[in-house]
Amino acid sequence: MSHNLHTQRSLSGLQSYIEHCQKVIDRIDSQEGYGDDFTEKVINLTFQYAPSDNGLAFLVQVQKVLQPTDIRLKVVVPE
Repeated sequence: MSHNLHTQRSLSGLQSYIEHCQKVIDRIDSQEGYGDDFTEKVINLTFQYAPSDNGLAFLVQVQKVLQPTDIRLKVVVPE
């Protein structure tokens, strides 16, 4: 399996997990009056080595997919 495909599957899983957690929190909040409200949902990717041009292009596509959601992608690359 290519590294980009593995990363894509991992990010899709994270997105689904975040959306599921928000639904559970919303349900609990409406039933029990909890005041939990996440102001920011972030997937933080920290790279040990700088991604290739292909990897960077992939991350741009990921950001486009996440843009209509309330999930933000934060990418940290080494200097």
